[in-house]
Amino acid sequence: MRAFACVVAVAALASAGDAGATATSNCPPLGGSISYVHGTARHLVSLATCADRLAGRVRSARSLPGVFTAPARARQQWIRFDGRMIWSARANGPVFPISLSPDRRWLVFAIDPDASASIAADGLRLRVVSTAGGSPARVLGLALPYADYIAWCGRGLVFVEGGIRIAAYSKRLLAAAPPDWRARDLWPGGGRAFASPACAPSDDRVAVLTQPSSNDARFFSTRWQLWTVTLDGARRLVDAPPPGFADESPAWSPTGDAIAFVRERAGQGTLAVSHRGVHPIARIGYSLGYYGHHDWQVTWRP
Repeated sequence: MRAFACVVAVAALASAGDAGATATSNCPPLGGSISYVHGTARHLVSLATCADRLAGRVRSARSLPGVFTAPARARQQWIRFDGRMIWSARANGPVFPISLSPDRRWLVFAIDPDASASIAADGLRLRVVSTAGGSPARVLGLALPYADYIAWCGRGLVFVEGGIRIAAYSKRLLAAAPPDWRARDLWPGGGRAFASPACAPSDDRVAVLTQPSSNDARFFSTRWQLWTVTLDGARRLVDAPPPGFADESPAWSPTGDAIAFVRERAGQGTLAVSHRGVHPIARIGYSLGYYGHHDWQVTWRP
């Protein structure tokens, strides 16, 4: 497990308490189920009944299939994918794989110099490399190395750029695509922060959290609103939560006509669905998060 992942995992596990969400009777008329993670437990909420059941345990550190990296203290850092070398450089490690594209053609990673959790917590340089090998890695920008700060949209990706561990402090929403991976701003103007982009399954809409930039470092000070932004910059407000609440961890339905998310206040989360209004469907417990960042790992399943 990488140093930064350890810091975040320890913070989350220390406060997660017992799993066991409470279902409500407000199920929307939609199919499938929604999964989320609480502590080390994965839960599944049926949209037919809103019943919540334990679906297994998850590891605190996410692994990417086929991706292997050099030992942390090796003088030559490298990445192998499906047994072939795709990147190598003389650098202080470890290498920190973050996200693999759905078609397995591209890998986003960072280098965590000297395994410093403190350095990583304030941002690392995101790099993208072809899993076919034979080409140099491209630098995308400085970012907090969270898996949910990167979303794959078609051939490219949308990501949250900006350092400083305070989640709501001065972050940008950027898009980049091959072959040059040059980043462009999807919400120009500055003065805002963004988190947890999620790409719609069949068009160019991106669900994303945003709020005015704030340097308030308290863990529960975020006031995220849920918006959609298209890849050409058109915006629409999906949900403005009540005062004192934040929307978090959006996930699209398989048909792209609804969005699941977590409405959080003081660390207490409620799983909800935005579809012709907001439908709270399960109370899912407490998470401390990390300087305002929560990743409930929400996924909508058919």
